[in-house]
Amino acid sequence: MSSQKKIGINVVLNMLRKSLSVLFPIITLPYTIRALGVENIGKINYSHSIISYFALVAMLGISKYAIREGAKKKESKQEFAKFVNEVFSINLVFTTIAYLALFICIIFIPQFKKCSYLLLLQSVSILLTTLSIDWVNTVNEDFLIITVRSIFSHILFLALLFLFVHKPEDYYLYALLTVVSDGVVCLTNLIYCRRYIQLRPVFHMNFNIHIKPILIFFANEIAISIYVNIDTTMLGWIKGAYDVGVYSLAVKIYVAVKSLITAMYNVSIPRLSYYWGNKQYDKFKELLTDMFGFISVLLIPATVGLFMISDAALVLLGGTEYMQAAKALQILSFALLFAIYGGLVCDCLNISIGRERDNMFAAILSALINFIINLFLIPLFSYNGAALTTLIAEAFVMLFCYVRIPDKNNYLEKKKVIRTMCNALLGSMLVVGVSLIIKLIVSDILVRLMVTIIAASIMYCVFMIIIGDRYFKVITNLLMRKMRRIF
Repeated sequence: MSSQKKIGINVVLNMLRKSLSVLFPIITLPYTIRALGVENIGKINYSHSIISYFALVAMLGISKYAIREGAKKKESKQEFAKFVNEVFSINLVFTTIAYLALFICIIFIPQFKKCSYLLLLQSVSILLTTLSIDWVNTVNEDFLIITVRSIFSHILFLALLFLFVHKPEDYYLYALLTVVSDGVVCLTNLIYCRRYIQLRPVFHMNFNIHIKPILIFFANEIAISIYVNIDTTMLGWIKGAYDVGVYSLAVKIYVAVKSLITAMYNVSIPRLSYYWGNKQYDKFKELLTDMFGFISVLLIPATVGLFMISDAALVLLGGTEYMQAAKALQILSFALLFAIYGGLVCDCLNISIGRERDNMFAAILSALINFIINLFLIPLFSYNGAALTTLIAEAFVMLFCYVRIPDKNNYLEKKKVIRTMCNALLGSMLVVGVSLIIKLIVSDILVRLMVTIIAASIMYCVFMIIIGDRYFKVITNLLMRKMRRIF
């Protein structure tokens, strides 16, 4: 199978997986909110934000390092197996350290002690993630098993949710169910990964070789986690669980759309690393340029569209009580723009060519900026202030990393990308116009949401077809071929 065809198939599979990750929360969120209540949802999200820091200690930035280096070694089964077992053993060591740190914090920090049961329940996911070694599948670009496994875990979670979670007192059970998908991933991978390697811990880990780049990735990951999660953590600390509960729905929508778009470029990282590691620089430049082009076609209208339908989306998913988070979601919609382009620069380019130090410095500085600004904005503007700091943090990371890239023309055909970005921006102006007209005509907020999405999407697609955008044409041709095969 050609590399282009394989990447195309993996993009479809990964977007299917991410689409389901978006669809299932949409199905379950209204039920969960009404069953558990805003405050209990806030408690769960607050404890989850805390666990995310300990999960970072356990994972230590290993996943991204393993994907990049593993992609270079996968042609040799013996060398690849040796590499996997060494990295897995390092992962186990730091998972143990993470659990010890968590237990100490629960014992000595009053805020942690208050939610100790939730923390312990949700911490199960740390061990399961370590044992699953999901990055082995990513290195081998085996997204079929990842997609099938994801579908099964979502269906299982949905069934267990409706069977056992019915009232506010069930929020502990709900927290336990949130790690079910990690359990499915772990069990499946421990069985499936035998086709690539015989997984076993080793004492000779080549620690000195792996630890330096791993620590750079770790510093980057922990700084990213701080500037991504600190808004929720500080909001709960300063304002309380109710504000976190209101804000959490806006964040879930933002993260859902972000995850769906990042699914397009995540599948290209192993291939980009392979091209760069084997000095196929022309193919690297072509693939990276295509990723920027395809992403722009979807990202820019998604940003504008999310801004225009923010209030209706919140009401649909959470009820009128959540409409007060509309401004926060509008702010986050623009953070989406910087987050995705930042991901292309940081993950697809910098990691593939070994410039992860720039990512680390950007993330650390952004985390500091985020923390300082949150101290002032959250007391004044609550979740709107938290959303604004996220926007600032994402913008800073993208701009910092992009500016520091030397000889950008060596990695990217900027003219092609800029042309598509301008086309998408012009088409998105139609999205704004259509949304405003429908808002004046249609009074029912839910009907307005559906009509706006359909009409704005049609107008945007027609515009991109008329102007003949190169990347939009490739996407439509691909979809047409797939539809002809189906029907």
